[in-house]
Amino acid sequence: MEGRREQKATRFGMRTKTKCLIYAGFVAAFLIIDAVNPDGWVRGVAGCRPYDAQLEVAWRKDRRDAFSLMDHKRYGEAEDKFRSALRLAEEQYGPEHDQVIKTINALATACVMQEKLPEAEALCKRSLRLSKKLYKGDDPRLCVPLLGLYEIAYESGHYAIAEDYAKQKLDIAEAAFGKTDPRLVEYLDDLSSCYGQQRLFDKAIAVCERMLKLLRQRPDGSDRLLGVTLSRLAFFYQSLGKYGDAEPLYLRSLEILKRVGPGEGDDIELSATVRNYSQLLRATNRPAEAKKLEAQYGHH
Repeated sequence: MEGRREQKATRFGMRTKTKCLIYAGFVAAFLIIDAVNPDGWVRGVAGCRPYDAQLEVAWRKDRRDAFSLMDHKRYGEAEDKFRSALRLAEEQYGPEHDQVIKTINALATACVMQEKLPEAEALCKRSLRLSKKLYKGDDPRLCVPLLGLYEIAYESGHYAIAEDYAKQKLDIAEAAFGKTDPRLVEYLDDLSSCYGQQRLFDKAIAVCERMLKLLRQRPDGSDRLLGVTLSRLAFFYQSLGKYGDAEPLYLRSLEILKRVGPGEGDDIELSATVRNYSQLLRATNRPAEAKKLEAQYGHH
């Protein structure tokens, strides 16, 4: 499972960056004003406190600057800006507000990027508590802090805890989208990783089979994810000694991953597939084929 661990670590960083970009889009989306009183004060979105225009400018500037710093990988400075933005957002809107939750999530991301996992975990738990107060039980926004908690537990090696968070995310997504929606693939992906790390291969296989059914419904160019899922499913079969089931999956995965080319950064998925398939070939007394495979893909 070492190859999967390396793969997951890389996806963790890319995922976090993706979340930062999503958060950045929130900055411009929620300046909604519903009334101005005779003294020049404006009520905020939730109407929970008198609106202070100077505070609004200050906290939005801090958050905008923080996202810019995140883009330039200056995570420590971004953390400071997010903390300032959070303080100002709480002063502007009160401690229980959608904007506060979004800023907490962004601050947690900055902490994760610096490997400040205990601080990030506390922030995600706070965000989850607030989210449960503000959002309905099937609101996908609940998945944002759960994703953070999942990643923190997974990267800390606490796979049973990560599994619980993955199941919570999946339950919310199924309630929101339905059980046959192709968007569930990403949620199932996390659950299969947890099962794999705990060597619960039968459960992992069942999840991957479900992922494959959903991926066949997606017309959005998800070939790479299909190739990765096939490779992972092959590894799970291989781990159970079911080499006959694993080998055709490896061959199909290699064909896809070679055709679509590498994703972001090094092609870790292809490397892991070659390495694991090579081990299968050696385990079935075909060392010459294993050497040929490694030479073909430049692996040793």
